[in-house]
Amino acid sequence: MGPDAAKIRQVLEGVKLPDGGDPVTADMVRALSVEGGVVRFVLEAPSPNAARELEQTCLEAEKAVAALPGVTSVSVVLTAHGPAAPQQKSPPPDLKILASRPLDRAVQVAVDADLVVEFDAPLAAEALDLEETGLFVARTGERLPTTSELRDGGRTAVFRAVAHLAEETDLELRLSALTHDRDGRVLDDDVALRFRTVDRTPPRVLDWS
Repeated sequence: MGPDAAKIRQVLEGVKLPDGGDPVTADMVRALSVEGGVVRFVLEAPSPNAARELEQTCLEAEKAVAALPGVTSVSVVLTAHGPAAPQQKSPPPDLKILASRPLDRAVQVAVDADLVVEFDAPLAAEALDLEETGLFVARTGERLPTTSELRDGGRTAVFRAVAHLAEETDLELRLSALTHDRDGRVLDDDVALRFRTVDRTPPRVLDWS
């Protein structure tokens, strides 16, 4: 059994910032989630300059959490924001998916089809490199080798299997909850777009005579 969120925050309190203090006391920890042994969170710096100084801190935070018993995977995203306006109290809206091709639950998908996801804002360059993001066989969880790229100024993510997909197979294109745009907005929930590849089995003709 993996640690809970309270334990993760306790460990992060032991990670030191360059100017003293820790990420928890400085209110830098965002989108913390713990699912079994998988831990994910965002470190939000107050400015881009501060974020550059926190790269080593980000690595130390990842290492500290990974050392906890029961932790099998750690994903940390370092983002930066300028100071918020005094009247702004609500957090920015989550990153949104506008469309996908193929559609979720689609069938008869070509074995060489590009998998396309459109977002409401340009993604950060590293957004597709997260461990939980990729193409998987639905029933077994096997990860399939893919390439990925951003198009349309970063608003469109395109995934392509390295080899042709197997026919009559249920697949999932998974996107991590930490998928983020250039302003640090995250999906905040894992997304799985499910589809089934083409079935070329000829139909059977039943003789009712």
